[in-house]
Amino acid sequence: MGMSSNVRLLSLTARMSDNVFCVGQLNNKRMQLAKVGEDLATRRAEMMNQQMFKMNIFQNGSNVSMPVNTSTLKTMQNYRLVHTADNSVVNYNEEEYSESELYEMMMNNELYIEQTVSVSPEEYEALSDAEKQLCMVNETEDGTYYSMWQRFDPSVNSNFLTESDDKAIEASEAEYQAELTKLNNEEKKIDAEISKKETEYKALQTEYEAVKKVLQDNIDGSFGKVFNS
Repeated sequence: MGMSSNVRLLSLTARMSDNVFCVGQLNNKRMQLAKVGEDLATRRAEMMNQQMFKMNIFQNGSNVSMPVNTSTLKTMQNYRLVHTADNSVVNYNEEEYSESELYEMMMNNELYIEQTVSVSPEEYEALSDAEKQLCMVNETEDGTYYSMWQRFDPSVNSNFLTESDDKAIEASEAEYQAELTKLNNEEKKIDAEISKKETEYKALQTEYEAVKKVLQDNIDGSFGKVFNS
C-alpha cells in the first residue's frame, strides 16, 4: 500500500505540474491575443480617418461632384496622374487606386495630378525652346491654340474637396468586426480551456492531499506498531 501510494503521489505531482505548465501556455496565448486586439483597435482608428478627394466639374450643363480615383481620372482628358519619383504618367490599365488610396498617396507625395492649362500665343513665344517642346499645339480654322500640363495641389484647389471616404470606412468597419468576432471566439476558447485546467488541478490537488494523508496514516501506523511491540 505504501509503495502504491508513493507511486500515485508522483503521478499526481507530475500531472499537476503539467497542468500548471499548460495554464501558463494558455495565459501566454491570451496575452498575445490581447496584443492583437490592441493592434486591431489602432488599425481601426486609422481606418476611421480615411479621406478622399472629390472634384467639382461641369458636365452635361450642370456641376457634378465626382470622387477622384483612377477610374474617374481615366475619363478626364484634361487631367492625368503622375508618379513623383520619376515624373512618369500613371498607366491606368496597369495601376488602379481607390479614392482613399489615391488620397493617401498624394498626401504622401507619391503621386500628383497635372491639368492642362491654356497658353496664349504671346506666352508661348516667351517660353524657352525646352518649354515649347512641352506644349501641345492644336491648329484649327480659328487659329493655333497652345496648352501644357501643369501640376497643382488639389488640397488648395477650389474644384477639389476633401471628404471622409464613407465607403472605405464602412468596408474597414465590416472587416474590423469580422476580425474582432474571430478574436473574441479565440479568447473564449482559451478561457474555457483555462477553466477546465483549473478544475482539473483542483481535483488533482484534492486527490493528492487524500493520498498523502493515507500515506501519512500508514507511516504513523507503522511507527506505532514498532514502538508498541
